[in-house]
Amino acid sequence: GYELCKTSKIGVVKVTASPHSSLRFSKGVMTYYDRKYVEEDVILEDLKEQNLTEVRRIFTRRDGQKVPSLSLI
Repeated sequence: GYELCKTSKIGVVKVTASPHSSLRFSKGVMTYYDRKYVEEDVILEDLKEQNLTEVRRIFTRRDGQKVPSLSLI
C-alpha cells in the first residue's frame, strides 16, 4: 500500500514518493431521471460523503441548441 510513500532513500539516493493524484480515482456516468433540474454543485454536496470529487453535466445538441442531458460525469 502506502509503505512505499514512507521511503526516503533507495540505496544512497534520496527520494520522495507520493500517491499518483489521478490514478487513485475512477470516473463514471450517472443518470438521474428524477433530478433533471438539480445543479451539479447540489449533487456534489449530496454525494461528497461517498468521496465524490467532481460532477459535470453532459450536454447534447438539438436543432443547433446546447441541451443539458440527464447524465453526469
